[in-house]
Amino acid sequence: MTDIIEAHDLSWHYMPLTADGQPVQALDHVSLSVRQGEFLAVTGATGAGKSTLCLALTGLIPSSVDGFMHGQVLVNGDDTSQVAVADISRHVGYVQQEPRAQLFSITVEDEIAFPLENMGVHYDQMDRRITETLNLVSMNEFRRRKPTALSGGQMQRVAIAAALVGEPDVLILDEPTAALDAAGKSEVFAALEAIRRQRPITIVMAEQETDWIAQCADHVIVMDEGRIIRQGTPALFADEPELFISNGIELPEACEMAWKLNEAERRVESAEGADSSGNVDDANGGHAYHAYRFATATEALSTLNNGGLAVLGGHPAEFLAPAVSAVSSDVSTVSASSAESGAASPIRQCAGARAGSDTLPEENSTFSSPAAPSNADSVHALHLTPLVHAKASSMPPPISPSPPSLSVSAQSMRTEEHNPSNQSGPSSQPISSQQQQHPSRRNSPDRQLSSGIVISHLCYSYDDSPALSDISMEIPGGTFLALLGRNGSGKTTLAKHLNGLLTPTSGSVTVDGLDTSKHPIGVLAQHVGMVFQNPDDQIFCSSVRDEIAFGPKSIGYDDDQVRQLTDDAIRQFGLRNLSDAPPATLGYGDRKKVAIASVLAMNSGIIVLDEPTAGLDRATADQLLDMLSELNAQGVTVIVISHDMRTVARYCSHAAVLGDGRLLGFGTARDILTDTALLSKAGCAVALAVQASLALGVEPHEAAMTPGEFAMRFVPVQSALRTPHAPSTLSVLPSPSSTAVQLTQPEFPAMHAQTGAAQVEPPAAPTSECRDER
Repeated sequence: MTDIIEAHDLSWHYMPLTADGQPVQALDHVSLSVRQGEFLAVTGATGAGKSTLCLALTGLIPSSVDGFMHGQVLVNGDDTSQVAVADISRHVGYVQQEPRAQLFSITVEDEIAFPLENMGVHYDQMDRRITETLNLVSMNEFRRRKPTALSGGQMQRVAIAAALVGEPDVLILDEPTAALDAAGKSEVFAALEAIRRQRPITIVMAEQETDWIAQCADHVIVMDEGRIIRQGTPALFADEPELFISNGIELPEACEMAWKLNEAERRVESAEGADSSGNVDDANGGHAYHAYRFATATEALSTLNNGGLAVLGGHPAEFLAPAVSAVSSDVSTVSASSAESGAASPIRQCAGARAGSDTLPEENSTFSSPAAPSNADSVHALHLTPLVHAKASSMPPPISPSPPSLSVSAQSMRTEEHNPSNQSGPSSQPISSQQQQHPSRRNSPDRQLSSGIVISHLCYSYDDSPALSDISMEIPGGTFLALLGRNGSGKTTLAKHLNGLLTPTSGSVTVDGLDTSKHPIGVLAQHVGMVFQNPDDQIFCSSVRDEIAFGPKSIGYDDDQVRQLTDDAIRQFGLRNLSDAPPATLGYGDRKKVAIASVLAMNSGIIVLDEPTAGLDRATADQLLDMLSELNAQGVTVIVISHDMRTVARYCSHAAVLGDGRLLGFGTARDILTDTALLSKAGCAVALAVQASLALGVEPHEAAMTPGEFAMRFVPVQSALRTPHAPSTLSVLPSPSSTAVQLTQPEFPAMHAQTGAAQVEPPAAPTSECRDER
């Protein structure tokens, strides 16, 4: 095949961000070629140059963007610096990272018709092509709606349809699925595959969603600081996981599971065969660990069917800390003295600790960590021996947070949670008994924590279109809550009621004792900070510093307090070098940081974030979420709208599921994320770790929720049984008198939402000392 896209020694510098600044280099001597009909995926950390490369391939750089270009880009043989963008657009379709920036028509139908009108397509053909294209992205029923009135995910689908309808030879997509739910992502990639089967379209996609590009892309390039640092087939994800991890890129879930399992087995094998100096000695029982390798969920489940795993007995914190704690690179271990004395593992449990832990606790400046055993022999003696005696029924209990109590109405699936009597945390008393005084002016930079949120029979309609229907729930202060559901299910609409941006059509919302329909937004802003999905919706000041200072100043902090809060936020988000730059000129990732920093600087007791990790690389997202987790540990209520189920599993204590404006489920994150029927009904993904756990016959409430947790709680049979050459089968580790159980494909139990009120048993009380884990 011929090369339809070529870049030769391409470099690009944006204009300086400030009057006395230097040009900002975004591309650094990039050379690449893309064959006709190829699907090229471009991945890399936030700010690596992916979006700039997309702009260069469309001809918008250098024609429509200020800056300095070196090198050459050829598209279909045309030099993009010598051809008008209008001419290039006849062959190249483009979907921007922020879809609202390219939607301008009155209706969805008009938006899709616009490129066809410019191409002179006859009206009879136009209507057919509009219908076919909207059906590809499941948006035909919205063709009469105003595009900018749709949800973020729905706008993204419209933008994709507008790029596809012209039947371009080349399609350039910049983070096209960032705001889509699981079903939406599947539909987009299925549509692209269907088009590729019909005609040789070339696709270049900048994407953080590695699960899908591992399945669909033909070629992958990895960028860092404007350079291509690695390229190859999608096998790179499975073959070189450390490459992606070190560059802050999230692995496909199946690759992450393989990597975690390999790390776990290697640690077990190293400990078993270690001599007194900690070296592995093959003659003394050490042997090479099994190399799991899979890139997709289907491949993972098939491989694990014959992969040789075993359920461990006992709690992961007791048995696995020294043996497999290095499943990630920054974890700590329990001390030998604690183990010898029989004391509980010194793991700290914080308010809002993540439900689906990936690793054991890590050491940082806030939380102390005990010293590791002095050598591998002591590790083996203290912690590996019990694995031999584990019984098939002794699945280790999940590490679970100590949640605040939650209650919801009879229409929901989950109704109430109770704190164990010996656990401290946010009070479960009725909010009316906890109402506080709410001064109109702040006199201290200290954060005022929330006493809770009560939503009672909330209904809301946009004109004549119902968006929320009879939602009732009570959220105590200190909860880390995820709002889940399809695009358009009502998540953002519900969130906008919490700070008074919307007022109920009927029903009520009470925040810290304040009826949101009876108080102005300025008063409610002292209690609820909200970060919108699109950072451009809340950025308007002339500098980053002014943007972050605006919120604290507006709610009454004095000048010294505003300066302190602003400086703290700039430092926490690494924005010092950009503090004088206009925020609107920054890249998407930096604009998102500014928007979040400006809300956190207000010191609100409740923080609501709409898709906070969309468009961010894994490392940047984790930095943000770690910060939110720390605030939650201090009692701040955090509510996130997200389609990122791995984020929900790692960080959230509770989850609420919406569907068609109704509350479908509400409970602990573990209960929700292991309810496969509920997630399927709501259009949410079921984690691979959950699928694999259920396939082993584990009870849903005990299922692992993340690859890291799965690796912590399952080890290869050959390692656990000390039989290096045993047949490799996925088995529940048997007791001496039991028989191994062969794994079959998962059959998910029916766990539908119940209509009547029901009590939900709280999870087992966690170890008294446990902290957030990545």
